[in-house]
Amino acid sequence: MKNLLIILLTFLIIGCEKDEMYIEEPIISETPALLSVNKEKFNINWNDVVKSNQEPYDINNDNIPDIISWEQINTETTDPPIFYIKDYNGNDIWSFNIKEHNTSIRDSLNNIYFDYHDINNDGNVDFVLQYLGEWQNGTPNPDFYGINTYLLLSTGNLQYDVIEMLDDPTHNSFGINIFDFDKDGYVDILHKEMQSGEYFKNKNNESFELELITPSFVSYLYLKFDWNIDGQIDFVNLGLSSNTLTILTTPNNISIPFSNTGWNFQLTTSGTPTEWSPERFSIIDGDNDGDWDLVIGGFYVDNNKSYFNQKYFENQSGTYKYIENFIETDHTLVGELQVYVDDIDGDGDDDLYYPFYSESQLYTPRENNEYGPMFWWENTENGFNINKEFTLIY
Repeated sequence: MKNLLIILLTFLIIGCEKDEMYIEEPIISETPALLSVNKEKFNINWNDVVKSNQEPYDINNDNIPDIISWEQINTETTDPPIFYIKDYNGNDIWSFNIKEHNTSIRDSLNNIYFDYHDINNDGNVDFVLQYLGEWQNGTPNPDFYGINTYLLLSTGNLQYDVIEMLDDPTHNSFGINIFDFDKDGYVDILHKEMQSGEYFKNKNNESFELELITPSFVSYLYLKFDWNIDGQIDFVNLGLSSNTLTILTTPNNISIPFSNTGWNFQLTTSGTPTEWSPERFSIIDGDNDGDWDLVIGGFYVDNNKSYFNQKYFENQSGTYKYIENFIETDHTLVGELQVYVDDIDGDGDDDLYYPFYSESQLYTPRENNEYGPMFWWENTENGFNINKEFTLIY
């Protein structure tokens, strides 16, 4: 269900360290606390969740967490959306309207993917924005209408030089990533799927040039994660067609196969409870044995109703094995695709939780195809069990 990858609004939590966070409700020390974003306050999307940005930032240094997202100016217009930064109280910090820099840009562009990094090592966060064209919903093979890619290079104090990198009216993409793909010490920009072999090579932090790189894997789902714990972020890709996890790291790439999956990796736009579409994944040492396991989130459709759940894959001596029912499922509770990893109860092992909530979902049972209430999974010797005891930090 690729629509889920692109139609929801993009978000990024940007805040301060956990012990400095603005807290809307008092925390009861004996009760676990979840770091959350209120979906009723902000337009939220999965872009940053896919990149597994779990640590907050504070872009204007006011000790209030910030959110980066985008929204359409008017649902009745076809103007490209506005990219913005707001603090968690809803105050505007900065916004960017591409129409002010390119008045002739196609009006069909109605979604934004983004990634962020201090590209030129000047201490300021830079952004790469990818505007994605319209598509026709409800069709097995949607028609896409081009992409536009822009580099926003910070000059300090939330001021940016805007550089057009690509204007392609015929092709599409489902993500933008900043990473040192060719391992030359400079971060590059991958503006399509890795198998296309096309990326913007960083020329000594002076310019970017579109070049080809030999694909090392077929990409689909990916995260940025310090896999070998050397202080350097690696690029972790889950190749569904090859049933292989590939990690771009230094000095050598790593490939880990799946010994079994419990199902065939596939995308589904509709189906029966026997079909399951993997959409997101998280990395966790769920059994505390010193290697990385996987939690893959997906959904299936039954009687036109979507059901979300998580599947656990244990790293067993260099292969991944699906462990059935290791993560408890209850479809009367809130359901999402992506989970976050943290030691929620402070007992020394990693638990799982959903990073978003709606005020109306907190304690309301599921009715009329709505999801609720909220919960987290406690890591136990028998797997991850649902726990409804928590407070919220946001």
